[in-house]
Amino acid sequence: MSTNIVENFLNEMPNFSEGTTTNSIKPLNKSVMTDKQVKRGLDIANLLSDTGNAWSILDKPLYATHNDEHGGKLLETNSRGLFRSDNEMNLGVVGSRYEVMQNDVLAETLVDLQSQFGGDLRGGNLQDGKKVYFQLSLAEANIGNYQNNGVKRYITCLNSHDGSSSIGFGSTNEVVICSNTFHTALSDISKFRHTASASDRLAQAIKGFESAMNGEAKVIENYHNMASAEITQDIVTKVINNLFNPKAKDVAELSTRTKNNVQMFAKAYNIEKEQKGGENLWTLFNAVTRYTNHMEKKEKDLNHLMVGAGYKKNLVAYDTIVRWLQEPTKTSVLV
Repeated sequence: MSTNIVENFLNEMPNFSEGTTTNSIKPLNKSVMTDKQVKRGLDIANLLSDTGNAWSILDKPLYATHNDEHGGKLLETNSRGLFRSDNEMNLGVVGSRYEVMQNDVLAETLVDLQSQFGGDLRGGNLQDGKKVYFQLSLAEANIGNYQNNGVKRYITCLNSHDGSSSIGFGSTNEVVICSNTFHTALSDISKFRHTASASDRLAQAIKGFESAMNGEAKVIENYHNMASAEITQDIVTKVINNLFNPKAKDVAELSTRTKNNVQMFAKAYNIEKEQKGGENLWTLFNAVTRYTNHMEKKEKDLNHLMVGAGYKKNLVAYDTIVRWLQEPTKTSVLV
């Protein structure tokens, strides 16, 4: 990481003391900082630099131009434009009441969460910065009894700079052997933007983080249940119908595109069956995530998997299989 970035951050790092607001804070004097404060500042600077989020939001009022016979004039609006400070790219237009959460403030909160819960931090951004995310790792889990059955687990904090969503926590996990990613949004931090102090933000973040951990634990429990449940023709049909929504009554009436998608999914299933050494609902779910991760797009696209169509497909399949597991009776005809 560039020393200049670190030095710049330390020089400009605000004093997040109780009761201060973003507009009133002053830079810290490094000569009076403790070793702990310096390390915290470096950790925040490292996280921003390593994740490509070492930039801030420029919040500018928007005006309209009106030209008539008397000349042109500017008309005020109730909207504001949000721009990246490094390249001045417009990320979104928001209303007068929207509150910006700067990347360094969110990174600061995640570094403080790490000091509470441990784990490793990583992150990035989506859609050229319209959405920014940071992830804190949890202990790896093992699902099923096949070789290389590890699942990497993360709690994800996602923020939008285009006004499309509030700050929220979710869970993200990756199956090690195939790097299939499944993300689910679990908890919004509704009061996060309105907190003035670092301690208040951390308290709100801890609540959201703990809620997300509980939700993530339920996901892992469902994974274990999938791995021990037999697969049937009925659940395969439900998943395919819910994923691809074929409106035709029989295969002959399916569109060419839908047929191709189903055939691609069948290929994903066969790969997972071979990799897992058997067939169960965990194989079926991994066939879905393999399809969305590695086949639906030419390259793995985190925007697709965390907020886009891949995210929706994964969630539809997950919910379909979980509901199936919870049904008291199931058809037992094997595919």
